[in-house]
Order: sequence, then structure tokens, then C-alpha cells
Amino acid sequence: MTMMAEAELSEAELADRESREFAQWRERRQSARDKLALLTPREREIAVITAKSINSREAAAALGISVKTVEKHRASAYRRLQVNGVIGLVRLIIEAEQD
Repeated sequence: MTMMAEAELSEAELADRESREFAQWRERRQSARDKLALLTPREREIAVITAKSINSREAAAALGISVKTVEKHRASAYRRLQVNGVIGLVRLIIEAEQD
């Protein structure tokens, strides 16, 4: 919406639009939280580590597990969350953690 068009909106229209946008944001946040709740504790731990750009080898060393196990949990988390990779995972975590 252009600045001119936005300036022409009444206060009631602006309030209504903001209310709809807030409701949509709350729905996205809750949906992201619901999806993350589907993860096992280990999958969630590895998902958060992945979102922090820590590679599999470093994650495995930090957690005391094999690289293969990290990759298995990561793949399982992607499937449960219905994301295709790290970008979708990061987006989901960010949406879930917004307050």
C-alpha cells in the first residue's frame, strides 16, 4: 500500500487492518509452536543447534553422539516439522519464539 493510500484510510480502517495482521501473526506463532511440540526432546535440541548454524560434527561432539545420529535426528525433525531444510527450520523457530 502506498503512503498516499495509507494516509487516506480512516482510523477505524487502520485499526481493523492492524487487528487482522495481529491475529494472523498470533496464528502463525501458535502453529509454529504446535509443530515444535511434536519433536522429541533430542530432535528439538538438534533443531535448535542446527538453527544456530552449528554443523553436524560440532553438534555431535557437543552432545557426545555420532555425526550419523545427529543427521538422523535432524532429518526426523525436518519430516515432523514439514520443512525442507535449515531455512524453513530457522523460520519456524523464529516464528515460535516471537513474543
